[in-house]
Amino acid sequence: MAAKKIEMADALRETRSQRDNLVGMDTWNERAAEANTDHDISWENQSVVGSQRRERLAKMMGINYWQRIKFGQGFLDEVRQVLPHVWRDDMTDARTKKKDVILAIRLHLDLVKSIAEKTVENTLAPEIDLSNLDATEIKLMFIKVDDSAQFQRTDTAFKKRLELNNDILKSCGTTVANRARYGVDITAYEVLPVHLVEDSNDED
Repeated sequence: MAAKKIEMADALRETRSQRDNLVGMDTWNERAAEANTDHDISWENQSVVGSQRRERLAKMMGINYWQRIKFGQGFLDEVRQVLPHVWRDDMTDARTKKKDVILAIRLHLDLVKSIAEKTVENTLAPEIDLSNLDATEIKLMFIKVDDSAQFQRTDTAFKKRLELNNDILKSCGTTVANRARYGVDITAYEVLPVHLVEDSNDED
């Protein structure tokens, strides 16, 4: 019996020692607030951005991308923002048919491809010197990938899901979550190994 009490006292002492060595949430927040960085946290890795832009350009160079956008769900807005050389103000006319716009897009994409490959003259913007640009750079001159509302909505939805997932991961199983969930300060309780608690109950 005396041996068990000694074992329980040692376990309690060790638990208190481990608790005292932990950094409290307030201390953690203070240290985080004091931390400074020379980097812009909103900066995105340029190699990743460049790769993403090329992938989106490849999709937009295909007519399937444009055919998949429903006429009444942002199709004309996408044409106006991304393909300024295709857009005409009369496309907003109620008599405009999607198949006619698709035909204009198809012809435009073929022309852009030929200009990028330098097999035809630059008739879209002859005032711009394209001689020092590669094929991808030339295509990006005439296809405004970054102005795509379709991809912007996708990015926004993805970021919201990512933020939600991060919030869930941060809250699961943490002291803060337990306090919020049960309304108690769990640091007010001493935690003993299960087998010592059971032994102590048996003695009663």
